[in-house]
Amino acid sequence: EKWIEEEYGKEGDGFWVVGLIGRKVIYYNDIEEGFNISDYTTFGTIDEYICNQDDLRIAILNIYELLKFWKK
Repeated sequence: EKWIEEEYGKEGDGFWVVGLIGRKVIYYNDIEEGFNISDYTTFGTIDEYICNQDDLRIAILNIYELLKFWKK
């Protein structure tokens, strides 16, 4: 579903969220044409605009690395 991002997300009515883990959201940024990870405080709102232009595999690997770090 599309979530709001206050700074740049208004242009396309938000960004497509493809996954949630804890307080992290993986979303597709159609402006930059890539996947990103950001925090969220309120369900339905992305806290910070990120423009990494990663493919989904890279975003998932980055989440995996975060999980390994949290586990320690």
